[in-house]
Amino acid sequence: MLCTQCQNDIGANDRYCSNCGNKTTALDNKVTQVLINQYQLPRFGNPYTKWWAEIPEKKSFPAPYEWLNQKNTLLVFDNYLALTPGVEKRSKVINFISGTTFSWTLLGGPLVAARSIKDKISNSSEGFDSDVKHEIFDKGGFVWCCKHDAEIWEFQKKSIIGKGSPAFYALYGEFFSISGKIPFLFPLTDTQESMTNPYKKIGCEIVVKATNLSDKEITPTYIETYKNY
Repeated sequence: MLCTQCQNDIGANDRYCSNCGNKTTALDNKVTQVLINQYQLPRFGNPYTKWWAEIPEKKSFPAPYEWLNQKNTLLVFDNYLALTPGVEKRSKVINFISGTTFSWTLLGGPLVAARSIKDKISNSSEGFDSDVKHEIFDKGGFVWCCKHDAEIWEFQKKSIIGKGSPAFYALYGEFFSISGKIPFLFPLTDTQESMTNPYKKIGCEIVVKATNLSDKEITPTYIETYKNY
């Protein structure tokens, strides 16, 4: 390996160049590899539901996870949760993580069916294995956490006589990444589920964060919580 400052030969494990004293990348690479080894990827299985959302305000996330400030997809597995960039209903990243393709009938229409065929062709040519999954993770292509380590935060509106209290929900978790654990609060606003209470289907503990909020108070309360989580 050559020093980036003076082009002197240096050892793979040398922290500094013996000629000019320049700091090498050996330490950074070693730390990154330790993180990758520490967070061994599990067998996610197939996601049984997914959500899409855009966060209310931008926050500072470590590189290469700036995409967390954009619209993202939450994948819900039996025991795990994963965040992937973008809200496209079908994506190769999702297929790589799950090792499957979603049924086009969930999304409907010939356009989605054609896209499904396109994805299957792409996947069959590139293949899916643990190396591909790790490669995407190592490049910052997704973050994940164990479902039992995440919570669903509930923001309740004022109750109406004879009816339950409507609420706003957001999922909080500390997601594994190559930069360490990243805390993230994901608003649960858009899902493929059609059931009355899709939040319970996620399978995380629901924690009440605020009660008796008016319609005008609920959004500012959530945004303030997002700023300070």
